[in-house]
Amino acid sequence: MPPLAGYGYSSLITANTSTLAANCTNIPLAHFVPDMTGKRLEASYYDVVPCLMDGTTIPEFYLEAKSDAASVLHVEWPTLTAGQAALQLGYINIGKADATNQSDEAGTFSSLRGRWSCADASGNILDSTANDLDMTNSNVDYGATGVFGNAMDFEQADLSNMLEVLDANDPTAYTMTVWIKPETVDYSMAFARRATAASNSPCLGIGSGGCVFHRAFDTAVRVVDGSTAMSAGNWYHLAATGANDGFIRAYVNGAEEGTALAFGTLWTGADRYNCGGNCTDIGMTWFDGIIDEVRLYMVQQTASWIKAEYMAGANTLFTYGAWVAAGGEAQTVYPAFAGRTPVAYAVTGQPGAITALPGLASRLAEAFAATGVPGAITALAAFAERSPEAFGATAVVGAVTVSPEFAARVAAAYAPTAQPGSVTVLPAFAQRTATAWEVTAHIAGAGTPYYYLMLVANRQGRN
Repeated sequence: MPPLAGYGYSSLITANTSTLAANCTNIPLAHFVPDMTGKRLEASYYDVVPCLMDGTTIPEFYLEAKSDAASVLHVEWPTLTAGQAALQLGYINIGKADATNQSDEAGTFSSLRGRWSCADASGNILDSTANDLDMTNSNVDYGATGVFGNAMDFEQADLSNMLEVLDANDPTAYTMTVWIKPETVDYSMAFARRATAASNSPCLGIGSGGCVFHRAFDTAVRVVDGSTAMSAGNWYHLAATGANDGFIRAYVNGAEEGTALAFGTLWTGADRYNCGGNCTDIGMTWFDGIIDEVRLYMVQQTASWIKAEYMAGANTLFTYGAWVAAGGEAQTVYPAFAGRTPVAYAVTGQPGAITALPGLASRLAEAFAATGVPGAITALAAFAERSPEAFGATAVVGAVTVSPEFAARVAAAYAPTAQPGSVTVLPAFAQRTATAWEVTAHIAGAGTPYYYLMLVANRQGRN
């Protein structure tokens, strides 16, 4: 059965955190949900729910874009451990006819002071936290195509378009992040704390040189300028961080740029946050382009945090396992095993699947054919016929089944567990293949197929 009881399908979420230097806790990250066509059951999309690896704990989440083929799920993970090539975080669960779990934008993501998805179709731009910092909209167009669904389109020619919310809370530390797609690359503000158009600090946007710009004021103006020149029509993830008696920093697309500057005490004369407005004190004009996913934290987040947020949005942090129906899940290949056969395999991070490189597929043309599903290989009918005791065709693209007779022939390796319909690997077998396999959940549910990868079985000397 899938990890979350009562749901019809689940997909394992695996993160490649090998380039992160530090762990992140309570970090909300974006997920591009695999195609759910034909598997999701609730018109409300209430049956799209994440859970942790324990199979019961549901973290804070919000489903922003809602379509079977292209949904975006934001999940606040308790811990994102750095330095892992295939960190298993949890599951996306779908397919429950009577699901009541609400994916409600209001009141989630406790780690944030404010989060604005910019996906609203009318009225205020809602804050996805319990702080209710909804932004008023002044002449900004709704419904632009964003990174995560809909976004807000700022027309510079209007000379009045902006989003704004009052907030008297004076931060002693901050992190501001925003996705922008400039139509015109010029000296303009994307996100700032301000009192009036003539007083802004901190301020994040595009500098006069077309690079990321972070300005803050203590007893004097401090400016960090980036080095990556932006181009019109491209998406960029901008971030600014700072703290009293610390440093202010600027980031673009997950990488720190410019020189961090020592900082004293943040100016306390501001009473609001603004997106897209002009800054008359430093000559910044109105922003021209699309703004999506604006976030504000009251702590100075680490470089790893900023990078993880960018990678999630760029869809390079996570991989997703194929949807596994209630009744079964397969095995995981260790990186060490993949490393010993690099010509043949590449690690996907999804349970029960490995990637056959083109070279291997061509050498085993009689047995295998590439499918359209990443991380899987298919047993051709001719191969299945030559080993009828072991394999049978399934209805799942990219999978092969192990018959009960095959399982019986490897009784020395497998033994029934207390759970009906499932098997487990005996310690002796696990020890002999310890560098190749990690046991997860195998065959589950009466009448469901036994999943096993014949090619790897052959490598281990078992047919």
